[in-house]
Amino acid sequence: MRKYSQKHPVLDLDLSSSISRKGLDGVNDSLMVLLKLRAEDHNITLISNDATVAFGELIERLAKQEGNVVILIDEYDRLLIDTFDMPELQNSIREFFRDFYYQIKSKRKYIHVVYITGISQYTKTGVFSAANNIKDLSTHKNFCTVFGYTHEEIVANFEYYIKETATHFKMTNDSLLTKIKTYYDGYSFCGGTSTVYNPTSIHCFFAEKEFDNYWVETGQQEFIEEYISRNKLKVEDFEHYDITLRQLKMPGEVKKSIAPALYLYQAGYLTPRKDPKKKNAFYLTYPNNEVRTSMIELTENNFFSEKRFKKEREKYIAKLCECLDKQDYITMLSVFNSIFLKIIYDDYSQSSSNELTLECFYRNSIYLLMINASLDIHPEEHNSAGRVDLVLDHANKIILFVLKISSSGTEGNIKKKFREANEQLDEYAKTYDNPLSISIVINAKRRQIALASIGDDVYKGISSTRQRTPDTYERISDLESFLHSIPKSSGKGK
Repeated sequence: MRKYSQKHPVLDLDLSSSISRKGLDGVNDSLMVLLKLRAEDHNITLISNDATVAFGELIERLAKQEGNVVILIDEYDRLLIDTFDMPELQNSIREFFRDFYYQIKSKRKYIHVVYITGISQYTKTGVFSAANNIKDLSTHKNFCTVFGYTHEEIVANFEYYIKETATHFKMTNDSLLTKIKTYYDGYSFCGGTSTVYNPTSIHCFFAEKEFDNYWVETGQQEFIEEYISRNKLKVEDFEHYDITLRQLKMPGEVKKSIAPALYLYQAGYLTPRKDPKKKNAFYLTYPNNEVRTSMIELTENNFFSEKRFKKEREKYIAKLCECLDKQDYITMLSVFNSIFLKIIYDDYSQSSSNELTLECFYRNSIYLLMINASLDIHPEEHNSAGRVDLVLDHANKIILFVLKISSSGTEGNIKKKFREANEQLDEYAKTYDNPLSISIVINAKRRQIALASIGDDVYKGISSTRQRTPDTYERISDLESFLHSIPKSSGKGK
C-alpha cells in the first residue's frame, strides 16, 4: 500500500479484535472508537456518533482534505463468525454492517480503491448486498497466488533468513525449505495446483527459528475449540472431504446450519484441492502440518481425559515409536490399549450401542497418537477395494490396520468380527506393495483389544489381574488355521 500512500490517504480498519460482541450498541460504540482514532490521524473531528454514518462522513471529509481515499478493511466478517451460534445477534449485526458498507457505494466518488479481506465469501454473508460495486477476487484464477507467498517468492526474498535458519538447524538449505513447505505451504484459493504459504507463519518462523503453530495463535482459538467440542468433530473427518465446485465457490452463509467442513473452510482450517482421480472433482483437507497439528490439539482436548492423557502422552509416543522401530507390534497393541482407557467416558458411554461410532472412537485415538508422534499416518485411505481404516508408512514399510468392534464381547462375536476384518484386509492388501496387515478386534465391554492378527500370526489378549491395566498378548495360532476354525455362519455369534 506504500505506493498509494504517497498520493492517496489510507483508511485502515482492522475489525479482527476491536469490535465488541455485546449487542449492537457495543458494536457501534467500539467501531466509533476505531473510526475516531483514524479521524484523529488526519486531524478530523467526526460529528455523528452512528458508525454507519460516521464512516461515510470520514471518507468524504478525508477525500476533500487529502485526495481520494484508499480503504483497507481486514477481517470484515469476524463478528459474523464469532456470533454464528447467536442467530438473532448475528442477523442484527448483518443488517448493521449492510448499512455500514453501503457507504462504500454511496461515497464511491471519494474513493480511489477498496481492499477487503475476510475468510467468508462476501456474496453469502449478505452484508454487501447494498454495496454491489465490490468484486470478489478470492477464487479468481488470476489472483490465486496473490494472498500469500509462493515457494518461488520465499526462495527469492528470504535468502538471508533461509541460510541463517538452515545453519541454526544444521540442515542444508534445500532440506530446510522442504520442511518449511510441509509446515506452512498448502493454501489454495482456486482449488488447483497453485498454493501459497501463510505470511504470518513464515515471518514468525524465521524470527523464532522454531517449527510451531503460529497462525492459529493469532486467532480466537477458544471459539473454534468450542465449535469442535459442540459438534464432536474428529481430525480424521477432514483429511479428505469431497466437495463440489459449486460448494467451493459458494460455501454458504456463516450460520449454524453450515456443514462443519464448510465452516472450517470458512475459518481457514481447511483448503481445497483438485482430486486427480476424478474429473472436475475437489476435496477439502488441511493445508499443512501447522493447521493439522493445531486441529489435533483442539480435538484431543475434547476426546481424551485431558489431564491424564496429556500427562502421559509423551510416554505413549516414545513407547509407540520404540515398538515401530523394533517392529515389536505385539507390545504396540498394549500401547493402543493404554490410550483406549483415556477416552472420555461420557462420550464413550453415549456411543456404546453403536459399533460404527465406537469404531470411529478407537480409530481416532490411534490416529491422534500416531500423528502426535509425527508419523506418516492416513485414516480411511481410499483405494479400489474401499477405505482402509489406517495406513501407516514407516521406515519404508506400509502397515494396514483394520479395526472391528465387538459390542457384546462374546467369544463368538469376537471371532466373527475377526473374520470380517481379515476378509477386508485381504482385499485392501492387493492394492499395496507387500504391506504388513494388522487386524484388531476390540471388546467394547472391556475397552481392550481381544484378538489381533499381525501378518500371519494370531494373538489373544491375556487380561491383567490389575483393574484397568492394559492386556498383554500371546500367540495362539497361525492366521490361516485360525480362520479355518471359525465357522462361516451368518449368525450373530452370540
